[in-house]
Amino acid sequence: MKNITKIIRTSVAAVVAILSLVSLNSCQEMASSAIEEAVEEVNQQCPFNVGNGLICDRVYISGKSVVFSYLSEDSNVIDGINILGSTATDLVFEELQSLARVDDNLKTMIELCVEAEYNITYTYSDYSGRSASVTITHSELSLI
Repeated sequence: MKNITKIIRTSVAAVVAILSLVSLNSCQEMASSAIEEAVEEVNQQCPFNVGNGLICDRVYISGKSVVFSYLSEDSNVIDGINILGSTATDLVFEELQSLARVDDNLKTMIELCVEAEYNITYTYSDYSGRSASVTITHSELSLI
């Protein structure tokens, strides 16, 4: 389980690193288009290795979620996330909360998601096609 926690933290940290390269506009009426712009910029850098056997293969918007899609070399990651269930969500939330305190770009992205009512979803897939997801809702993001 320590490996799962490490992988979740690595994937969240990778998002922070990429967002630090993206300039975001925080005007409420521009939140959705600013998110779309940020997603396009991050997605242009995909795929990239984020460490701990994870590759961010794409970032996209699905409905009202910004989805960070990771390919995992370790199929146990999928099992671990499924076993952890809401604990995996709690870990991601805590990591986002911690990183938002020190990273203005992440904090801005979270604020934009709250304004536009977007969720943030992390999807982990292995080479066999199995997957698991963790979603932080815009309501939960508003608590950060």
